[in-house]
Amino acid sequence: MNDKHTTSSTEPLLFSSASLRQMRADLAELTRESRALKARLRQRWSEPMALVQQRWSSVKLETTYLLIALAASRGRFHVLQRPRLGSIAGSDEYYFRAPGAALYSLVRWDPAVHRERVVRALLAIYDSSSTLAAAQVSP
Repeated sequence: MNDKHTTSSTEPLLFSSASLRQMRADLAELTRESRALKARLRQRWSEPMALVQQRWSSVKLETTYLLIALAASRGRFHVLQRPRLGSIAGSDEYYFRAPGAALYSLVRWDPAVHRERVVRALLAIYDSSSTLAAAQVSP
């Protein structure tokens, strides 16, 4: 079974089981937050909503990054088309912000490279946090 959603390499992108559990828990929390923010945005606006809209946009991006990493852990792709956010019209370039980073960088679109960028950034975040958690539990 080799369809367009499957990796071309045989090298798996591995996360520890603790990291996968934490990512799934974070995904569930982001889902709850996204639903709450959307419910708030659907109501009549009685306050400035710019911050709520910005947070909802960030939640969507964080959710997508986690879904990319979870798909990669199964040897699959979650995103095959260039993201609209940060895309440059008439070009194959877009502005990419790595998970946990504050700055954007201009890069060429390639689904495999995009997935690798996201996974490497999340590996640094989740494996370091699971290593710290394991160190705190160990005597």
